[in-house]
Amino acid sequence: MASVDFDAGRFPLVVLTYPSRPTAETITRLYADWDELLARGPHGVIIDLRSADPLHFTAPVRRMAAEQVERRRAAFEKSLIVEARVVSGVVVRGIVTAFDWIIGASFSRPLANFDDWGDAERFVARYLPVREASAGRPGTAGPASRRDRR
Repeated sequence: MASVDFDAGRFPLVVLTYPSRPTAETITRLYADWDELLARGPHGVIIDLRSADPLHFTAPVRRMAAEQVERRRAAFEKSLIVEARVVSGVVVRGIVTAFDWIIGASFSRPLANFDDWGDAERFVARYLPVREASAGRPGTAGPASRRDRR
């Protein structure tokens, strides 16, 4: 089973990197892991979707994600303070936009989609304590730069 790379090593910054072929099981595991972080308190997330294959964001996968978010709506409202997504490709961007129409637009947290890791990181940094906001070493584009498909 493909899994989401879930990095909370710099909490309150959390970085999620989706696999190329997410499944309903991938999504279920992601949100089960996220439950532990929701209990730790306020945090921000950068979701890296650059490797995700849009053909594998099937209707059942999108439905599972929406259901998982809805189950945690109150916890997300309380603890998820900012969300940025790094998205490449028109099709994946369209999938993310459609998901926001269903779920994301109803949340009050700052939320934005970016083509560039650095832009996403700067966006999240505006809402997190400065010392915690950088996901990478100084002068780098963050951990996802190793997987950068640009």
